[in-house]
Amino acid sequence: MSYDNQRIVHAIDAIENYLNNKLPETKLWEHSFIKKQIDRREHQETFTIEDHIRGMVYSMLSSGTKWDRVVDGIDDSTGKITPIDELFHNYDMEYILSSSSDFFTERIKEICGATQSTRKQMEALIKNNIPLLSKIESQYGSIDSCYKKYIAEDSTLKGLIEKLSSPESFLKMNQMGEALNAEYLRNVGYDIAKPDRHIRRILGSKVLGCSVWETVPIYEANKADFMSDVDGLTFKGTLTFENDTISVSITESERLYMPIETMKFEEKHATSWELANDYADTYNSTDNDSVNDSEYDYNSSDSYILSDSSSRELTIADISGLSHDQLELARNEIYARHGRKFTNPTLQNYFDSQAWYTGTIEPEDFTDDMLSDIEKSNIQFIKDHE
Repeated sequence: MSYDNQRIVHAIDAIENYLNNKLPETKLWEHSFIKKQIDRREHQETFTIEDHIRGMVYSMLSSGTKWDRVVDGIDDSTGKITPIDELFHNYDMEYILSSSSDFFTERIKEICGATQSTRKQMEALIKNNIPLLSKIESQYGSIDSCYKKYIAEDSTLKGLIEKLSSPESFLKMNQMGEALNAEYLRNVGYDIAKPDRHIRRILGSKVLGCSVWETVPIYEANKADFMSDVDGLTFKGTLTFENDTISVSITESERLYMPIETMKFEEKHATSWELANDYADTYNSTDNDSVNDSEYDYNSSDSYILSDSSSRELTIADISGLSHDQLELARNEIYARHGRKFTNPTLQNYFDSQAWYTGTIEPEDFTDDMLSDIEKSNIQFIKDHE
């Protein structure tokens, strides 16, 4: 066992011991809703469409919910959230589809506090996700029969989560990115981890050291287009980060000594090249978005970084305390409000997970004329302080 693995084991043991000593017996993992669903799946019990709807609702409400307001409503014997189950009539599909997103949003607000994303999540649930689950069940006999096809190809469930999260996939669940889809699958008994920002930071280079990245990329796979202009000569390509390898694919080059090919490098060397930290300096994205990754939380679907950056001029007080990555997000969310899409998959995935975002304009079709003077000023202001 390597030193890093020992650190991981010791850290997990310490966390487990702490929780065992601090939490009442009924709140431990063995009694949790997710553990009970995993046990059900291990015993090959059938998961109905109602189970899947519950799992999706619980996942949607996992971001920004004030759980201290519903803790007394959690059934210790099942782990289920009784007031939420009652609100959705135990996830009766016909009842939910005949109700309005406004109705559920207002009731959720009373029960556990709604966020900015709740209304759009409920709208997505009613208009897209439940009808899609119903269609899958009709076509495959059960939802899990469909999912098994992708699990057979990739037992880690990464492939399935990508299908549920990708806008290009027929399985795309609206208002749900990788983290929320992982949580949804956990809620129907699939034994996987939810790759939220906190877990990815713990696994990163500054804590447990499981990756060269400070915040581990979701499932260690990322891709970004780049364009570099050096001495008036341009070359374009794609950076792909997968497991422990960086692939640099040159697709277009004006430099005779820069061939159009794919080069692969071990990710462990990235730090010595300063590649991991200098994408924005070395490779200028074709968008206004940076290629730098990692800090973006796909699960934070309920808020803006700077909520009024389109309506008033920002000040130093507004951005003080924001990290470089948060400033990048704040700058790009001004474009995102107008429906601009992004060629950088990291940014696109982030904004796809935001309830308020609807990408309708291709990057090449977007012009600064679509921005107000205040927005243009704020974009430059943020750039000056990144």
